[in-house]
Amino acid sequence: MVKKSSLKTPPRQLPAAEAFHQAVLRVVLSLLAAAKKAFPQPLRRRLLLSLLRGFAPGRWLEPARAGIPEFGVFSGLPIAWVEARVDALLAEGYLELAGDGEAALDFTAAGLRALEGRERLPVPAAMGAHPLSGISGKEKELDARLRRLRAALAKEEGRPAYGIFPNRLLEELLRQKPDNLGDLAALPGMGPARLRKFGRRILQAMKAHPA
Repeated sequence: MVKKSSLKTPPRQLPAAEAFHQAVLRVVLSLLAAAKKAFPQPLRRRLLLSLLRGFAPGRWLEPARAGIPEFGVFSGLPIAWVEARVDALLAEGYLELAGDGEAALDFTAAGLRALEGRERLPVPAAMGAHPLSGISGKEKELDARLRRLRAALAKEEGRPAYGIFPNRLLEELLRQKPDNLGDLAALPGMGPARLRKFGRRILQAMKAHPA
């Protein structure tokens, strides 16, 4: 079960379910921050899931117990439930994979702001309303086109969809509608590696969308 001591009382103005969800995600961010200090090597998704559930490989067990207050905070909970929370942070652009394949997890700028309490964690689209409720019909078509592109690229690369581009970047594409590589490069979360690998195909999908 989730340890009560690890979850702060939610703000009164938030619905209870949303506040609890945000508190759970913030616990994941806090554990990652502590683990990055406790362990010298890069922290991979698989290890983060183990630490959240109270497991650590042999020589890392004592450092985990001593240096990570949130160690085992989700012990006893189904692995799928824990995975969904970590993957939500990846999908929403608060965490990123720093490389290809089974890469190390790291904070994005938004993730650091959320960790410090300077940005509120939203309820991921998969667990609530569409993040851009109220968008026009044409923008919904563009959203669908970009999601299909992301799914195709994920299949080609053998990576999860958030490894191609997270929902946070998808929202920026819908809002800003870049039409060249320079504008695309300026979007938060794009980065040079993502731009180099996927930029032209993203622009092709954007240009198929009428202004």
